[in-house]
Amino acid sequence: MGLRDKLRSGEVTPSDFFGQLLRLVYRLIFLLAAEDRDLLHPPGASAAARKLYAQGYSLAALRYNAVRRAAWDRHHDRWEGLLITFAALARGEKRLGLPALDGLFAPGTLADLETATCLNTLWSGIWIRQSGSQRIIGSFNNGAVGTALGQANGIQALDRTRQVVALCGDGGFNMLMCEFLTAMHHELPVKVVVYNNSQFGLIVLEAEGAGLPAYKPGIEFPNSDFSAFARACGGQGFRATKPGELHAAISEAFEVDGPVIVDCVVAADELPNFPHIELGQAEHYAAAKIKEAILAVTGR
Repeated sequence: MGLRDKLRSGEVTPSDFFGQLLRLVYRLIFLLAAEDRDLLHPPGASAAARKLYAQGYSLAALRYNAVRRAAWDRHHDRWEGLLITFAALARGEKRLGLPALDGLFAPGTLADLETATCLNTLWSGIWIRQSGSQRIIGSFNNGAVGTALGQANGIQALDRTRQVVALCGDGGFNMLMCEFLTAMHHELPVKVVVYNNSQFGLIVLEAEGAGLPAYKPGIEFPNSDFSAFARACGGQGFRATKPGELHAAISEAFEVDGPVIVDCVVAADELPNFPHIELGQAEHYAAAKIKEAILAVTGR
């Protein structure tokens, strides 16, 4: 259930929401003051750690990019990056030279502001490890579906010297696959990786997380061969139907000087690794699975 729905249903009260927003404001004020006075890092923090924090994780960096009107990365990933900073301050992070402060930054105290969006976002967030020179953007807390390829084209058009990769769920890609023709028309060398599980995966998780059986006729859909679609548009396409085929498909895709689609057929029912599981959440999933089993037998 999204934050808006929680507020409408009363699961999150206006007072609870206000409290979380107030804590967020206090965190920002604390960071602004501590950074401006050079009080955030302990004396033993290395120069390299201070530099890494300042360039990639500080509020000063966020403020700098926010005022750059021509910046291509002014998107919701700024919030995701801020959550990384908050988590680092909660537990301490030696690589950034940050102490463990807990208290104001205690885990779980912004629970309803820290929400996920699409299943491909979950998988990407769990497994992708950035090198330090990469940037990630996405719909994230905005929750929009089908935006990845359009965003990728726009970024690639602004900077053709860097490789742009679009990580798309198949549901979102189907909504805006015409953007691949845009990439072909403008010769934008974007690389498109499609998570092909023939369903809106996050909807299944949201339903089962609420204890409801997922309505499969409204969630599942047939897919075409996206690699064949790429070739039909004049681009290059590769397809991986087994884990052992993925490395070769990705390697070949990055050797192509032009738009590419990598169609990755993935297991539809495999769950991502959740950062934490609460007892109530487990009970809801169990109840949903029991209901789904009964429906499979009785048909009603």
